[in-house]
Amino acid sequence: MDNTSGNRLGRFNALGSKLLRDQFGDRADVAAHLQETLKRGQSAEIVALSLFSPGAPLLDQIQASPMEIGQQYRDWVAALHLAAARSDARDFVAVTSAMIDRPSHGIWSFQDVTNRAVVERLRRDPEAVRLVKDRLAGSPSASEIASLPRYLYRQSR
Repeated sequence: MDNTSGNRLGRFNALGSKLLRDQFGDRADVAAHLQETLKRGQSAEIVALSLFSPGAPLLDQIQASPMEIGQQYRDWVAALHLAAARSDARDFVAVTSAMIDRPSHGIWSFQDVTNRAVVERLRRDPEAVRLVKDRLAGSPSASEIASLPRYLYRQSR
């Protein structure tokens, strides 16, 4: 499989994860299947389980932090979904800022899927909203100046 096919598959996995959560959120058998596949270390399953069952104890067994997943493995979709589901507000905002300021942006970064994770977390976490506003009032990067207000706007709608 070439890189283009792999990137398309990643997008389908991320969108499928959201569909699983929205349509089958009450199904224990789906959560059990996701937990079994996560044991094999697939990032698509990290996203799926983070969306479907954010309190799953198996997510605690992931040895890399969301920041490490984003920076070392450049898997910002998995990093942001995991941070949105499991990290405290300060770490979540740090991962969000690191994703915004990452050195490379490609057409296959699934930014729309990642943005949904950020907005959903901001909608349910006033502390994260406050920290984003503090970041903007401090010394944000040009990319943060462009992105963070859009997240704040979207979370308020």
